[in-house]
Amino acid sequence: DQQYDFVLARYASDGTLDPSFDGDGKVITDLGGEDYGYSVALQADNKLVVAGYTDVGGTTDIAVVRYNSDGSLDPAFDGDGKVITDLGGEDYGYSLAIHPDNKMTIAGLTDTDSGADFALVRLNANGSLDLSFDGDGKVSTDLGGNDRGFSLGLQSDGKLVVAGQVSFTGPYDFGLV
Repeated sequence: DQQYDFVLARYASDGTLDPSFDGDGKVITDLGGEDYGYSVALQADNKLVVAGYTDVGGTTDIAVVRYNSDGSLDPAFDGDGKVITDLGGEDYGYSLAIHPDNKMTIAGLTDTDSGADFALVRLNANGSLDLSFDGDGKVSTDLGGNDRGFSLGLQSDGKLVVAGQVSFTGPYDFGLV
């Protein structure tokens, strides 16, 4: 029986694992289910943020974990370094952007009975949902088909751009919001 967890490795400039990162250069984080980390970003204070998703008990939700520069979980981030966010469907996080104020936005998709839509989650620096972002910290956008957001860009004016794919009746097309 396989288990999937978030895994980070940090390398020295010569390509060897960096032992100052959790003692051996590697960190494994179990979120309690089938855990998949897809995107990593470095904050200005050298904390690392990983975004992806976790499937606990048959429900898939967006997952974000923040680590201190030594590889330890950051307890200032939601008390234990981990945040799991349910958007109401099967939710997947694929891309992450860190804002200048250390807020973070995660892009992916939410798949409900009515189909898959682009999805965004915005978290404050402490891991709480940013209620100034659409009132609840969560946004889904229906492009009219089976929509999947895979990449996120943060513009210099603070606007977000999500790229992915959309299928109306057949093969997927490029989707951009």
